[in-house]
Amino acid sequence: MKIYILMLVLLISKINFLRCQSTYELFSIPGLNFGIVYSDSYPPYNVSNHSLFYAGDTIIDDKRVLLYRLNTYPIAKHRIYIDGYKVYYLYHGSLNFQLIYDFGAEPGDKLTDIPDKPTVIEKKLIRLQDGRDRIYMKLSLGPQYFIEWVEGIGDIRYSFLSSIYHHSEDLELICVSAGNQMIFEKMQVILSVIR
Repeated sequence: MKIYILMLVLLISKINFLRCQSTYELFSIPGLNFGIVYSDSYPPYNVSNHSLFYAGDTIIDDKRVLLYRLNTYPIAKHRIYIDGYKVYYLYHGSLNFQLIYDFGAEPGDKLTDIPDKPTVIEKKLIRLQDGRDRIYMKLSLGPQYFIEWVEGIGDIRYSFLSSIYHHSEDLELICVSAGNQMIFEKMQVILSVIR
């Protein structure tokens, strides 16, 4: 009987551990890499591949900030600050933090601090190819126009940092990986809905 209780305790602790991944941890997985296609919506309509990757962290204004770089422009850094479920973008040369994701919002919430002020219409816990549980959110930007966010990935249509680009519709997220492990692929079916 004691062995069954011990096995049950271990199983429960393993299940709880899977959701213990914080938003910060999901956006800072070693080797995290976002594959993006950039297609100009203006002449001459150039198309190029980009890879945005997690490049470590630093301290800015007493805050731990995540650094991301593009493989095509390795000098340029994108800086992200995460506070709980909220993800902020830090504009270069300033301490101006712009909220770009709020994974703590609930259905019905209008996110007035986020560009385009979306309204959350669906939220659930999902599991992707890496086996980690993540928050999935569907948001409305108006009639028949929706965006989808996944914790640790961001906008799964346009790309993680699409909200800071002037032509965000020119971006398309193709895949997300960490090291040799695929996490998300465009057109994939979410492996499982947790709740």
